[in-house]
Order: sequence, then structure tokens, then C-alpha cells
Amino acid sequence: MSLASQVLGLELRLNSGEMRFYNPATCKTLLTYEEESAARQEAELKAQKLVDKLRKLNIDPDGL
Repeated sequence: MSLASQVLGLELRLNSGEMRFYNPATCKTLLTYEEESAARQEAELKAQKLVDKLRKLNIDPDGL
């Protein structure tokens, strides 16, 4: 079951008992706030590990 929004260009779909936004242009379901927050935290942790590794190699990450 889905409900299309021409204004947003998205569909609201029922998926496993949850209403989720789906972007038909990209064929992807949009992340929930919790999923996006977790992905952002993971990316920030990965970036910090890379910065630490560069500094251990005496490379200034701010100078790149």
C-alpha cells in the first residue's frame, strides 16, 4: 500500500507495519531520524579514526 505526493515527489509506503517515505526517483526508502542519526555518528567516528591515523603518520589532516 502506498500514497504518492506530487509536491514532495515521494511515496508513503506501509512496510512491515511501519509507514516509510520512499523516493521513486532513487528507488530508495528514506532513513528514519534514528537511522540517519546512527549513520551520521558512524561516519563521524570513521572520520575521526582517519584523522587519528593521519596524525600518527605525521600528516596534518587540516593541511590536506
